[in-house]
Amino acid sequence: MTHAELVYQHLKQMPESVAAEILDFVQFLEWKQANVQSRVPRQPGTAKGLVWIADDFDAPLDKFKDYVSMRLPIPFCKRLFGNSHSNLTRLP
Repeated sequence: MTHAELVYQHLKQMPESVAAEILDFVQFLEWKQANVQSRVPRQPGTAKGLVWIADDFDAPLDKFKDYVSMRLPIPFCKRLFGNSHSNLTRLP
């Protein structure tokens, strides 16, 4: 028995509302398959010169300066990292 016959056997036992959903899904798969076959493969370098990254892309954002410079209390750090980090500093 082919897959199509197996699907048909199962489909005959389904209520009409479920059969409608299955039909929608089958139509989606047909659409998807048609689009995959007609798709032109991408060519590397076609967007060259259209995309740029700012020189300060990796620079910290001003609104996060307090967060980045925040030091955590020693007990909290020990819970996170254990006692292996001897370079932990105490808050003033």
